[in-house]
Amino acid sequence: MRVLLVEDDPATSKSVEMMLSSAGMVVDATVESLSLMPTLLELAGVATPEGAQGQSLLPLVVSPDDPTSLGWVDRPAFSERKRMASLRERADYDVDQYSVVVDGWKLVRNVDPPEGMAEFELYNHREDPLNHNEVSAGHPDIVERLQEELAGRLRYAEARTLPTDEDAAEGLSPEELQRLRSLGYIR
Repeated sequence: MRVLLVEDDPATSKSVEMMLSSAGMVVDATVESLSLMPTLLELAGVATPEGAQGQSLLPLVVSPDDPTSLGWVDRPAFSERKRMASLRERADYDVDQYSVVVDGWKLVRNVDPPEGMAEFELYNHREDPLNHNEVSAGHPDIVERLQEELAGRLRYAEARTLPTDEDAAEGLSPEELQRLRSLGYIR
């Protein structure tokens, strides 16, 4: 997936604006969208909260030839695609998916795939960023390595699952509950 990030706040963009030409800049690194928060916080001069996921993307912009000199850590990029509720009938291939991109490879896990659809798909992300040529049959060792990487990330995410509304509401006063409901934090 390719995501366009446009930052146009005069209060925070002057230093970044000087680094970029008027035509903009393309960053080839595969990154996670959850890195947007640390990036925007850094642009605003606000510290990223401890425990926040993601990392600021500014090192990729400020020092594209050596982002590690500014703290960039090259690490796997994970994504998830959840089926959305719809009134229309679903196509069989519309399944929940998790993926990891690391070392030039992309592994996609199809959750509960229909018959004829593989649970895992592997792509050479450097040569085939649009996922046209599935190559898992020729690289079982890479599939196995990336399966472990993806499973570790899913365990990490599951361990940090937010409490249910009922659990979160326990011990709150009726006024606090009403306020949280009015803000859309609980149902």
